[in-house]
Amino acid sequence: MTLRLEPRVLVAKRYRLERRLGEGGMGIVWAARDDSSGRDVALKFLKATDPITRKRLVREARAACTIAHPGVVAVREIVEHDGGVPALVMDLLEGESVAELLLREGKLSVRQAAPIFLGAVTAVAAAHAAGIVHRDLKPDNIFITREDEIKVLDFGIAKEIAVDSATARTAGTQSGALLGTPTFMSPEQVFGEKDIDHRTDIWSLGIVFYEALTGVVPTTSDNLGQVLKIIVTGAIRPLSEVAPDLDGPITSIVDRMISVDRASRPTLAEVTAVLAAALGRPAPRIPEPRMPAPRAPDAEPRARGLPRNLPSSSARSAGGSARSGAVAKPTPAVAPGPPWSLLVAALAAAAAIGLGIHFYTRNVDLPAAPEASAAPVQPSATASAEPSAAVATEPRVAPVEPSAAAAVSASAPASVSASASAPVRVRPPRPGTSAPELEF
Repeated sequence: MTLRLEPRVLVAKRYRLERRLGEGGMGIVWAARDDSSGRDVALKFLKATDPITRKRLVREARAACTIAHPGVVAVREIVEHDGGVPALVMDLLEGESVAELLLREGKLSVRQAAPIFLGAVTAVAAAHAAGIVHRDLKPDNIFITREDEIKVLDFGIAKEIAVDSATARTAGTQSGALLGTPTFMSPEQVFGEKDIDHRTDIWSLGIVFYEALTGVVPTTSDNLGQVLKIIVTGAIRPLSEVAPDLDGPITSIVDRMISVDRASRPTLAEVTAVLAAALGRPAPRIPEPRMPAPRAPDAEPRARGLPRNLPSSSARSAGGSARSGAVAKPTPAVAPGPPWSLLVAALAAAAAIGLGIHFYTRNVDLPAAPEASAAPVQPSATASAEPSAAVATEPRVAPVEPSAAAAVSASAPASVSASASAPVRVRPPRPGTSAPELEF
């Protein structure tokens, strides 16, 4: 069945299509006018019509609708078009993402960054209070409207935390799956932990803050395996060393946010207090996160943090290593630590479990170090749960190494979720990055 999408087509007897905003591996986004109210909206049509993908689309709408905060985008309703193709009706935002801002500016000062991230943190905290973990926070998913309002986009792989059960409930995601954008994933995401909680978002926000203040994605490397190794070993050079001229409280809070040990990460209330102090304003009240119930023990013992299909005898140290070494070639001191052969096996298994792989249906956009600053980008219109596709440039597809290709075998379940709300973006690398950044 061919999906009929063109200007002036009426969707659900109400929304009149006006112009196409973008397309990705999962969906097509159009700007439309609500004939009943005259309001401009964005409609995201799901390309695939299989039940699993449809369920993901519905989950995205439901997750976003349960969060009562002006910084979280409203999903108005779900409608159907052309015999049952589902579409999200969202607010149409005018402005730019933090990714586009960094593409233009390179990096931000604390005075520039603090208001943006203060808005993002309060929105994410509201999601946590509602029992929702985003799990894919990155510069593309933090949006600045033309009115300077901060919006957090794309709850397409959001996870609902169960508080009344011994087992955390994931809304339609596969246990052990790698979900998210690798360079912004937390260590617990890389290892497919079942007990993902709000602290994974604190890690991702820390990586975004780090990039915004330095122009460098601290987890970037030449290939996916190296990216995952940097994350799980904590081989990130501390922000306090990379940018010693920045305020001490700022660098300290960011370094704590990207602690491998979840228990060492600060609360969002602590992050908010530091950001507000940098701006010389009172800190807004941050609600307590909705905490998961204790997880039931595994029926079969296994090493903490290892993907479930690894032998439990190959025990991985539960302790995180000190963050040290250069970004491009990390040489962390890990004590105690697993043999590198085990770490490589763990990474390969994590890739086999979780990366089953949308490399060919989504844009593979891993940053490489440019020698000249990026050209300015014009602010663009975007769907409320999606980064703008306004940057026209030559697509760059990172080669898949033979070892990585072998890890993703035909027998591995395909479970990395290209979010129904996140279309392919083609954009040049941001200044200061040195390797590909995979987006799923």
